[in-house]
Amino acid sequence: MRRRQWLWRSAAAVFAAVLSVPLFALSPATAMKAHVVGNLVLSGAWTTSADVAWVWTQSLSGGSEQAILRSANAGASWTNVTPTGLGVIGGTAYLGNVDVLDDNDAWIVHGDVSGSVENLEFTNNAGRTWSSVGTLPKGGCEIQFVSRALGWCTVYGGAPGSMLVTVFHTSDGGRVWTLISKNKVDTNPKGTLPFGCDKHLYFDDALVGWADFDCNGGVAPIYETLDDGTTWVQRRNAAPKGVIDGGSDFQGAPVTSGAHVAVGFTAFSPTRSLVYVSDDSGRTFAPVSVPVRGHQVLQDLLTASSWKVFWGHTIYETNNAGRTWHSVASNVDVTSLYSAQSGLPTAVDFVNAKVGWLTSSTLWRTVDGGATWTRLHIPTLAS
Repeated sequence: MRRRQWLWRSAAAVFAAVLSVPLFALSPATAMKAHVVGNLVLSGAWTTSADVAWVWTQSLSGGSEQAILRSANAGASWTNVTPTGLGVIGGTAYLGNVDVLDDNDAWIVHGDVSGSVENLEFTNNAGRTWSSVGTLPKGGCEIQFVSRALGWCTVYGGAPGSMLVTVFHTSDGGRVWTLISKNKVDTNPKGTLPFGCDKHLYFDDALVGWADFDCNGGVAPIYETLDDGTTWVQRRNAAPKGVIDGGSDFQGAPVTSGAHVAVGFTAFSPTRSLVYVSDDSGRTFAPVSVPVRGHQVLQDLLTASSWKVFWGHTIYETNNAGRTWHSVASNVDVTSLYSAQSGLPTAVDFVNAKVGWLTSSTLWRTVDGGATWTRLHIPTLAS
């Protein structure tokens, strides 16, 4: 199944907002306002199956608590799986990054608030025990693993509207990192990512990865790698109908089903949401409209052809890549949750046609395709 990471934010971003300390090496997902759950910040959430979810919480307003919590019973109860010594913030115990692979395997990064020291720890038993792996390359990178051995450490830098991207790779679970890709300011040598536009990298497997672009003007491009991130190739994506005066961006990791690929897209001025689809393994993409026009909507792409679009109390569903749609009434106004997040959007992850998770300031869960959502209680104090 797909693995979904939500709300990721580095410790630096959280503490800059809470304690007014300087930021270090923020990824595209970091410069956002924090979610508040009781007196904690919900810094990250990962749903790995129908019943298992992990969350990362941190204290608000100068508090000193932080925790990794895990639920194995659909959010009915939570277990504190924070590694020993990391429950209290300070010294080299600032949690700065988390990556969850599946129900059992996860990595955490902790170090000092400046980011000069970043230690990597790993669990393969659902957080019951953690082991030290090593240290990360300097620069404040975002980690992503596709197996216990294979992972990437991506450093994002630069001013808004342009971005340097430096990619390190590991084949031994994070013990050794090798620099494999680095772009340059105002130049674009063949096989590298351009400097212009913000961007975010996602990896599907040992070889295939994508670079989503967020551009201030025109149609954002999308790049793909077929050699583990060493070289990057721009893929052809046709422009949607109408003008785009306010820029556009791809949203989230492309979803692949054989030769078919789908990825969310939003254009601005005028605003509209689309899904870009490919039937040739991502070499070319074409835009497909969604039922809600003139708005940026929340999308969940279960497969390359099965999608859900959320607007107000209505969920629009297609199982044929947008050729036909039907609607489902929902008890939750997802639009109000989405617009209330001050830049940190709600996310939805359906693990099958009926069971799904929704995150805003906390987690919600449905077992009837989204008609009824139940809000889950996450402990408000790390313990």
